Amino acid sequence: MLGDLDRLRTFKVAANGGLRGSVPASFAGLTALTDLDLAENAFSGPVPPFAALLTNLTCLDLSHNAFDGPLPPLPPSLTTLDLGHNAVSGGVAPEFCQTAAATLETCFLNNNALEGPVPAEIGDMVALRSLNLSHNRLSGLVPDSVTRLTNARSLDLQGNALEGVTIPQGLEDLPNLQYYMGAEGFASHYLQRPKRFDRYRFAFGMEFQKIYAGPTRLPPVAPKNGGEHDAGGDRAAPPTPPPRARDRLPTYVQATGGRGAPPAIRRSMIQASRAPAADG
Repeated sequence: MLGDLDRLRTFKVAANGGLRGSVPASFAGLTALTDLDLAENAFSGPVPPFAALLTNLTCLDLSHNAFDGPLPPLPPSLTTLDLGHNAVSGGVAPEFCQTAAATLETCFLNNNALEGPVPAEIGDMVALRSLNLSHNRLSGLVPDSVTRLTNARSLDLQGNALEGVTIPQGLEDLPNLQYYMGAEGFASHYLQRPKRFDRYRFAFGMEFQKIYAGPTRLPPVAPKNGGEHDAGGDRAAPPTPPPRARDRLPTYVQATGGRGAPPAIRRSMIQASRAPAADG
């Protein structure tokens, strides 16, 4: 019956908790459809593969359901995709990134079971403004190709198993980026640009994130002979405390006192400067 509605452009049944089961295959006959919204229901089974046949589709929202299986092929006309909060599994295939590379502006795949690396082809999605891959099982390094996303305003990769050792070189040069949330434990803090963009301050904030990725933790040193006096009659020296956070800052940062840094960073520097110094 749905397949007979070949002129239907919009189909929205969001937030109807009573809708469950798989999506009927007859949706493939809605060839004029531009907006399909099935969010916040109880649909299950594989993500409908017929979306690729809907060549006029621009918005697909299947979020907050129980869809599983791999990511589906996309129609080349799609601009908005929301598959967040499902059970989608498998990897992010290069073909997935390339299908709608020229048109997809919003891509939410957060809170699923995606695994494997973030493909370098993510950089081919040049129309992206918002990418959310958070809270999956992705691993490996964030590819440098994300620096080709010149239209991106937000990149959220937190809550994965990504190796957050470095921020991709050139990320601070993206002209429209408002915040970047990277691997947990490294750059997962909110990185807000000033309203009037200042590249130096943004780069300074990223450098600060690297410096304060985590305090150095030295393993405790046990006293010699189980705590008794050593051969010289003196007790073993206590463990050397880690250096103060401020002492780990580059010389040029210490010299400027953090001038030009965002307020949150300056507050952290003030706290670091008040930390008790290690005894010589």
